[in-house]
Amino acid sequence: MMKNHNMAIVLVHKIYGVNEHMKYMKEILSKLGIDIVCPNLLHKKISYLYREEEFAYAKFHSKCWI
Repeated sequence: MMKNHNMAIVLVHKIYGVNEHMKYMKEILSKLGIDIVCPNLLHKKISYLYREEEFAYAKFHSKCWI
């Protein structure tokens, strides 16, 4: 939720989704008085674990249109 600070950051996750690290970074940056938007671009509720890297990359590449 935006709190009308003078600054905002869009925090974009990697192939793992909005995992614990992204939530941590959002919390840290928010404490600096910065509005943080971190959309879930994977459209799933659970993020991938780092040990699931190969599966996450396979899913990502299967959805690329390049």
